[in-house]
Amino acid sequence: MFRFADWQPGLLRLVPGAALKPAWWVAPWRQLPKALVPGLALAASGLTVLAHALPGPLGLLAATALLLYLWAVLYHHASWLLLAQSASHAGVGVDELAVPPLVGARHVALWVLVMLLLLTWQAGDKPLLLLAGGLFLCLLLPAATLVLTQVGSLADALYPPAWTTAMKAVGRRHYLVLSGCLLGLALGYLFLDLLFQHASAWLRNGVVMAWWAYAVLAWFALLGVTAAPPRPALPRAAPSTADAVAIDARFGRLQRHGGSNLEHRLLFAALLQNKDHDRLKKLAGRWLPALMEGFHRPEEAVERCDQLLSAVPDFSLETPSAMLALIKASEKHGYPDLTARLCHNFLHAFPVAPKRQTVEAILSRL
Repeated sequence: MFRFADWQPGLLRLVPGAALKPAWWVAPWRQLPKALVPGLALAASGLTVLAHALPGPLGLLAATALLLYLWAVLYHHASWLLLAQSASHAGVGVDELAVPPLVGARHVALWVLVMLLLLTWQAGDKPLLLLAGGLFLCLLLPAATLVLTQVGSLADALYPPAWTTAMKAVGRRHYLVLSGCLLGLALGYLFLDLLFQHASAWLRNGVVMAWWAYAVLAWFALLGVTAAPPRPALPRAAPSTADAVAIDARFGRLQRHGGSNLEHRLLFAALLQNKDHDRLKKLAGRWLPALMEGFHRPEEAVERCDQLLSAVPDFSLETPSAMLALIKASEKHGYPDLTARLCHNFLHAFPVAPKRQTVEAILSRL
């Protein structure tokens, strides 16, 4: 029997101090390669040229096969984005996400099935049937997409009890919003196709693909935000003796011997929850540079620093060079307020540092 909790096992274990992630409508640009949407649009335009360049049905077959591949790439990234947005609300790092194998190809199969149903209803020359069928699919697809992304099974995505379980888990109001956004996505596609119907085929296909790619990615991100479990309120009571002993032991071990990124995340969340600012600064002093240099996760370092400064406003790393690297990462990843606070902390902590002019220049252009 399918149960909603079965297909998001890691997301239901919440960790306070979850990573801050961008809004769903900018997530396609912030959490995925910025060249993804333009690249898919250019590839779609190129497929049109290819279809006309190759003789006979060969061009059509080659273009169709490559288009299905582009769709698979799109839906694979969209699935990752859905999981990342869900995880960001539950405190699970995106580097711990595992997209089910071939999930992009299975999403293509699901959407091809949807289009075949629409074409069948359209061929019947019954507008009311087409309208009713389109609305039904808009109501069905969010649930099927959630199940398919998490489970990776097309059979489960087409299993009606799984739809109702997912719908109940998301909530009626939020689910209707998802369906309405999907309808808007489809109407936008039809509008652009109509608007560019007299343009060159390569231009029309490129513009339509650009809209479709961005809209699908944003909709999947919204799906992830909506499906994420709510974050629990932090307990007001002081930690128990057993918890305090465990925190002491973990802090000592990580400071002496280091550890995994996940261990640092958990300890950071616990210290932040307990308002243990002294040890929080010591942990961050070693962990944030390690995130940027050792773990190669500068954006997470920026996100954790943003959380840290809400508790310890005067935080600064131990060396000017490490602090400057954090400032540059903050500016690069689009955190102007955090960048300004870090610049002020740098100037206060290192008043005569050689890199002071560089920091003042960054501050002046914010």
